[in-house]
Amino acid sequence: VTVGASLNDRQAWLAYYSSSAAGGAGDSQWDGPQYSFRSIASFSSKGPTPDKRLKPDVLATGWWATSAASAPGSTSEHCAVRGLRGTSMSTPQVAGFAARLRQYFTEGRYYLAGTVPAKRGFVPSGALLKAMLIHSGQPMSYIVNSSAANAPYTVLSTTAKSSSNSNHGYPSVVQGYGRIQMNKVLNFAGPASLYPLSLFVLGSSNKSQPHFASIRNNTQVDSYSFTTPSGVQHSIRITLCYSDYPSFSGTTNVMVNLLKLTVYHPRSGVVYSPYLPTGLTASNVQMVDLAAELLMPNTVYWVNVTVDSKKLAKAPQPYALVMTGKIVYLNDSFDSVYKVQTHSATYLTAGAVTYIAVLSVVAAVVVGAVCFFKGLSQQNKQSRSCCSRDKGSSSGNSTSNSSSFNSHSLDHSSPERQ
Repeated sequence: VTVGASLNDRQAWLAYYSSSAAGGAGDSQWDGPQYSFRSIASFSSKGPTPDKRLKPDVLATGWWATSAASAPGSTSEHCAVRGLRGTSMSTPQVAGFAARLRQYFTEGRYYLAGTVPAKRGFVPSGALLKAMLIHSGQPMSYIVNSSAANAPYTVLSTTAKSSSNSNHGYPSVVQGYGRIQMNKVLNFAGPASLYPLSLFVLGSSNKSQPHFASIRNNTQVDSYSFTTPSGVQHSIRITLCYSDYPSFSGTTNVMVNLLKLTVYHPRSGVVYSPYLPTGLTASNVQMVDLAAELLMPNTVYWVNVTVDSKKLAKAPQPYALVMTGKIVYLNDSFDSVYKVQTHSATYLTAGAVTYIAVLSVVAAVVVGAVCFFKGLSQQNKQSRSCCSRDKGSSSGNSTSNSSSFNSHSLDHSSPERQ
């Protein structure tokens, strides 16, 4: 994961970059919109890579982060801290986020908020952890050009088309997929949670588990279909990530395998591909955002997600897939659909209950029909038996044969007569 640096919020600037150090202008000099976590540090390195892949991947706080303070020459222990800046401040945070994500999956906490069902945990692949980090990314608003008071800054446009030499657009070569925001992919207790959050993931590190997914040949197409609920407009995000095989040293084309993410909107007939800034090449990270305005309110949509290969020089190629949004049904098994919101799971439970209820009604109808026709058959047999006995009272030898046959039938069809 390639990490860039974003700013800490205004309080950190007040704490670590005092008004005296800035020339005594007072705290108001830090009131500008650029002094926030929505800003990118100008010293953070930009992409792309030499072969024109999008970098960085994500951003984390790297300007005025609280860090341990060293004490050269000291022989005593201390717990002093200080404000530091640099991507060396950002990367440990991302490592911590990844560790928390791993625990989230291994302990099975993804399944339902507040509960941990037995045997739901699994070991996520590195590709899944990377996909989750990138999936949580949020677009940035500014680039701060210096640490001076009332520092000049650049306003970023996230709607403008981006290119390989532009700061604008999302994603872009200056911010990648933006600032990590963990509650976009995980549920937390308290007001910070972004309920409801539906989460679907594939990407186990163990191929024997149902959460494992891979492309094994050039003709394979993995398909995942889901519906969106009728109601308010909402957005859906889909992220594909995989760990490519090592390429040859010195090559100018480092991608060994190239998978392809496609999102198809059947109702509109539109096919959505991952957005890629002009001049860049596809990589092992791909994302599609279905904006809220694309999903009209009070309409249920079917959406189809496919993963296949454009180039598969070495197989198999495991991959990770992450989807978030108001996803209410998937054509995959429930073991691979991770609902972290109780009412989302209730929705699935209600569907299962409805299914069971329908089967029960069908079974009741079938059993009722069988009983009805069986009873009708018994009545007919009884009727024939009575007729035979009536005939037997006035017809010699035929009486004996007929009575014997119908008595045998009655003994088997009417237990109360035995």
